[in-house]
Formats: sequence, structure tokens, C-alpha cells
Amino acid sequence: MDASQTRVPCFQAGDHRANEQLGLLAMHTLWLREHNRVASELLAVNPHWDSDTVYHEARKVVGAVVQHITYQHWLPKLLGDSDMSRLIGPYTGYDPNIDPRTSNEFAGAAFRFGHSLVQPMIARLNESYQPIPAGNLPLHRAFFAPFRLVEEGGVDPIVRGLMGLAAKRTRPGEVMNFELTERLFALAHNVALDLAAFNVQRGRDHALRSYNDYRRHCGLNMAYTFDDFRGEIQDDEVRRKLQDIYRHPGDCFS
Repeated sequence: MDASQTRVPCFQAGDHRANEQLGLLAMHTLWLREHNRVASELLAVNPHWDSDTVYHEARKVVGAVVQHITYQHWLPKLLGDSDMSRLIGPYTGYDPNIDPRTSNEFAGAAFRFGHSLVQPMIARLNESYQPIPAGNLPLHRAFFAPFRLVEEGGVDPIVRGLMGLAAKRTRPGEVMNFELTERLFALAHNVALDLAAFNVQRGRDHALRSYNDYRRHCGLNMAYTFDDFRGEIQDDEVRRKLQDIYRHPGDCFS
């Protein structure tokens, strides 16, 4: 990462955001090691391959593993079996005519729902799934802190923590945890940032339309009053807060 942007020494990767927090850095490290393991196995079977062929074939295998985990293990737990069936249906083989691009709405807004699943703490567990001597970490102390991975137990305790700690449950009064909205990147910046504010601004930068437009696109009724959100936003206090911020439901999230 450019020294003018941060004071924290970081790992080199294809994207400096690999260092964003220790859980992400641990996953990058884990998949890099898996890629190298697969590459070694492929080279042993195909000693005539050059380095580019080994790399790209290993990349295909690792990409397939990631896709299998995503579609067979993660998405069914997130969406449920019925929605999974509606979303993709049974696999019938590769179709070169399908547009693989991600929509602007999904990349710029919808997929950010994952921010609501982030726990405010990174658990670091030993082989008995108990906290290591260095302890668990509040998330703000794990932002751009790769030295902790090197000096405080390595990758394994973090990966165990990711497996052993459930995703955060979204609550009406707390969509994102305090560590993301009040302490984002506190270690790397003089003033902590706010991920929720980033998300709102990102939607504006991407010229996303209003929430009502996307309700209509998804077959929902248009909302003319904030009470018209009752079916999807059931908490009265959340609807009241929206009404305090926006003049009309048509202005929401625009």
C-alpha cells in the first residue's frame, strides 16, 4: 500500500484491501496457500507444464472450490432452499450465453447487506476453541493490523474464530455494529470513518434510483406513506427514523 495513504506496514496482494481486517487477511492467506498446494500437485502430475499453465490451471481449481462453497453451503443458509431453487434452479451445464456481469444495483447496494453480518469482535481460538492468550480482538483493533497476524498466533486462531462465531444477527436498532459506524479504520486514519455513510454515498456515486423504484421492479407495491413499508420494515421505530430523514418514501435511499 502507498506509504502516503497509511502508516501501517501491509502485506502485498493483488488489492491492498486484503489487509482491511484480520479475518479477510486470514482468508486471503488461506486461499493463497491452497492455490500453491494445488499448483504443486498439478506440476507433479504434469512436469511438462510451464509456470503460466500451472498457475492458470490451479486458479481454475481454486475458483471452482470457492464457487462450490458459495452455492452449496453459504447461499442455501442465507436464502433458504425455496429461494435458492427460485434463484438458480438445478445446474444443467455451462451456458456461454448467460451474461455473467454483476448489476450495478447489486454491486453498489444490495450485496452490502453483508456489512450487517459482521460481528464487532474477531474471535481468536486455540485448538480447543478457547481464546488464545492474546485474546479476542475488537474489530477496530483488527483494521489494517497485519502485524497481529504475524505476532499474535498466525492464521489458524482467526480461521477457527470465523468458524466458531456465528454471523451477527441484524436487529432493527443496529443494522451495522458500532465498530463499523464509529471506529472504521481507526488504526490507519487520524479520524475514524463510518461504513454506513460510505454505503449511502456509494449509492449516490453509482446513480442508484430510489427504494420505491426497486420495490416496483421486484413486484412490490409502491410506497406513498412510510406506513406502506410495514410489510418489509416491520419495526415502527425504524420507519419513524426514515420519516425523520426523508420527506417522502420516494426519496428513500436515492
